Amino acid sequence: MTALTGAILRQQGWSLAVFLGVILIIAISNVFFMRKLKPPAHRIQYKVSLLVPARNEEANIEKCVRSLLSQQDVDIEVIVYDDGSTDSTPDILERLSSVDGRLKVMKGGTLTPGWTGKNMACWSLANASSGNVLIFTDADTYHSPHSASSACKALEDTGAGLVSGMVRQDLKTAGEMLVVPVLNWALVCFMPVILIKWIKNPFFSSACGQLMAFKREDYFASGGHEKIKGCVLEDMELARTMKRTGRKALLFDATKLVNCRMYTGFRNALAGFTKNLFAVFRNSISMNLFVWSWLTLSTVTPFLYLISASSHGDPSIIRPAVVSVSIALCIWLVSYVKSKVPVWLAFIYPVSMLLWTFIAMGSMVVSLLGLGRWKDRGLPRTKVRLV
Repeated sequence: MTALTGAILRQQGWSLAVFLGVILIIAISNVFFMRKLKPPAHRIQYKVSLLVPARNEEANIEKCVRSLLSQQDVDIEVIVYDDGSTDSTPDILERLSSVDGRLKVMKGGTLTPGWTGKNMACWSLANASSGNVLIFTDADTYHSPHSASSACKALEDTGAGLVSGMVRQDLKTAGEMLVVPVLNWALVCFMPVILIKWIKNPFFSSACGQLMAFKREDYFASGGHEKIKGCVLEDMELARTMKRTGRKALLFDATKLVNCRMYTGFRNALAGFTKNLFAVFRNSISMNLFVWSWLTLSTVTPFLYLISASSHGDPSIIRPAVVSVSIALCIWLVSYVKSKVPVWLAFIYPVSMLLWTFIAMGSMVVSLLGLGRWKDRGLPRTKVRLV
């Protein structure tokens, strides 16, 4: 190894350590500034509509609905949109609604061109609701008895038009453990919630579609799901739309109140994240390639430096590599503790990151070719941007 090569590697190593240090600072700041949803001290005085889009959710729907019907300290209605399910979902919903009049079931019709199934279902649910607060949640979630009242309290306390919650991910298989926790890692590490609160630019937005609570008037005034009808990443777009119309959209920690088994197994997770990961970067080819190339290099490079430096006996290269690996591990540990993911998974973060890079590239290709599908339906073709 020449002196020039060693100097370049040292500079690159320390530059990478600085970059990772910034990410660690963001993650730690979010531990302190991402507020937790907490139950109110008194009963909520207005009506809340709990709205659930469901398509072929026989494994989850009963547990979800029962948890919603068990909400305390709030007057509720629960409306489920059965979006053409071909499994036993309709039978389960009919049985549950026959014993509790607070549950209403809507039958989905033909999907209107230009809409995603979920956006059309949510827009239909909103228009059929009567609550002062609209809470959208996924059919694979399970709620504590105070999730609805806690979301309402957050809306009251902050004056926000939208409050969403980072929920706790239930992980059963090895494939889920490797892939799904990265979702919450991203929520913790890449957008300081303190900036979301104070900066009005829609770029500074973050949201989780597994729990989204709106004041009714703000939802409809901003255009709701109709405004973003063809978007596959509806949670982020709703938050951005809310901020564009002068309203606050805030992300809270809901890990003690809501659980979700997002996907069952690696294949299901692969399909789920492939459908919308490219949309995270507004369907920009250059941004997608840059971010994932940089994240991959940030993950792999320190280990390559360690191997190279060890083989050449150059401790000056080993030091920045060790520092980078240590900081990266701290980032994953902080984010996984915050989001209540098993901590030991942080120690295999390179595998998770490489898998997500693979998914991100697949998501881009699928979007470019217009091959996006979810639950046996084609997704609207996205408008792809070069920059």
